[in-house]
Amino acid sequence: MLTKEQFHEKIAAGIHILDGATGSNLQKAGMPKGCCTKEWILANPEKLVALQRSYAEAGSQILYAPTFQAQPIALDRVGLAQQTETVNAHLVALSRSAAPGCIIAGDLTTLATFCDSWNESCFDLLVENY
Repeated sequence: MLTKEQFHEKIAAGIHILDGATGSNLQKAGMPKGCCTKEWILANPEKLVALQRSYAEAGSQILYAPTFQAQPIALDRVGLAQQTETVNAHLVALSRSAAPGCIIAGDLTTLATFCDSWNESCFDLLVENY
């Protein structure tokens, strides 16, 4: 893991190439549409490792760990809410193992779709989950 200073030094060095289209590429690798990506990756880690490795080999210097919806509110749908920290750690570890030397970045989505209406309790729920 980089220190804050090491991260700033790397970023100051110039333009960096990020990966992209992880979800689409995982679907091409066999992930069914509509499934929980995190759950599928945990059952098929070799697919993510191969994809992340190919990104690094193509020149990506920063890879997104597939943590897009790895928050308790989203993981609850598949019974993994209590394992959120473990799931995230495992997803990051898989990305690191696939691409030593690359910066591994977390990735978050908006969780607003988990609220019925926008109000203070919804805001508190989202903050808690981030």
